Amino acid sequence: MKHLFIFAIVALLFCSCGEDEAAVEQYNPYLDLPSTPYDYASLPLNAPHSSNDNSPLNNRVTNDGATLGRVLFYETALSENDAISCASCHKQEFAFADNVAKSQGVNGQTLMNSMHLVNVRHAKPALFWDFRTENLETQTLMPIQDHIEMNLTLEEAVAKLNIKPYYPELFLKAFGSPHITTDRISKALAQFVRSLNSYNSPYDRGVPRTTQEQLGFEKFIEGTADPSNPDAASCSECHSSIQQMEFDHQGLPNLAFPLGANGRGFEDTPQLKKVANIRNVALTAPYGHDGRYATLDELLQHHGNDVSEEDRVHLIAFLKTLTDESFIGDKKFSNPFRK
Repeated sequence: MKHLFIFAIVALLFCSCGEDEAAVEQYNPYLDLPSTPYDYASLPLNAPHSSNDNSPLNNRVTNDGATLGRVLFYETALSENDAISCASCHKQEFAFADNVAKSQGVNGQTLMNSMHLVNVRHAKPALFWDFRTENLETQTLMPIQDHIEMNLTLEEAVAKLNIKPYYPELFLKAFGSPHITTDRISKALAQFVRSLNSYNSPYDRGVPRTTQEQLGFEKFIEGTADPSNPDAASCSECHSSIQQMEFDHQGLPNLAFPLGANGRGFEDTPQLKKVANIRNVALTAPYGHDGRYATLDELLQHHGNDVSEEDRVHLIAFLKTLTDESFIGDKKFSNPFRK
């Protein structure tokens, strides 16, 4: 009898384990998420010092928060037609840019080219081409409400997420309760975007440069050939570092010339536009705020003083060393929805 009792207990435990494993397997039939979240909070060793981190004190990157942000980033329910997500215009294979001049929203094409999202955590907080917002927490909600892009009110967005069965647990893990609010949506999205750190290109790893790459690097950092010309500029004058951390409004007038006036203007009429980060730049064509330049060669033809055809070949070779293949293939940044 004793042996039968022990057998029954063992059988019960075995069945319970099987049910638990099945529950884990069915934890979410919609999402392919690991039981232990990916590490989003840690930074690469060669990332900029934490003093350059623009995360607010009330929204530091956490693994659970960024996991929720990742799901929201790929969530098409955040659009009016259930077809557009943040990732529709910011694709991982293009360093979270788009490969068309104007992206497709629910009501037509966007007004500007989608900027690539890379190392935003370490850039000064002036977002969008026209700097119209100063922080990611505000920025992340704007495309959702934009008439062309996703066209939802924030109340509609919350209501649509509330009927999805997978969000209560994700919000609970990220924020301590399953309650869905626009503030939490914005914070989670901002955490995910701040986790998109790319510091593993050949440039970062110190891979020896070819002759062409070295000549391109030297051209990139050289001073202007005509210091007496106030309109002349070198690459490094505006892209003061490869990371472009030191973005400064006061440095922008060099871009505020009509196209053709000095070969560097993005605008047909003088306007200020944000200086773009050039990491992974070889993946982010077309270029310019309106995507007017189809290739790097075309961009360089209209974007530099004293740049010869040979210089362009060398510069392109160097710029390709800024491509981080591990970043565009990292599963923790990929679409988590099951096909």
